Amino acid sequence: MKKNNISLLQHFINLVARIFSIKQKKKKEKKNETDDIYPLW
Repeated sequence: MKKNNISLLQHFINLVARIFSIKQKKKKEKKNETDDIYPLW
């Protein structure tokens, strides 16, 4: 039972980490887009 709980926790942490990294990636992409737009002005 304990082993199972640890693996569940691991899965949860991995999921949260993945979601967080995806959000960070999207933020970076948005920032890059604005950085690309500004030099055109």
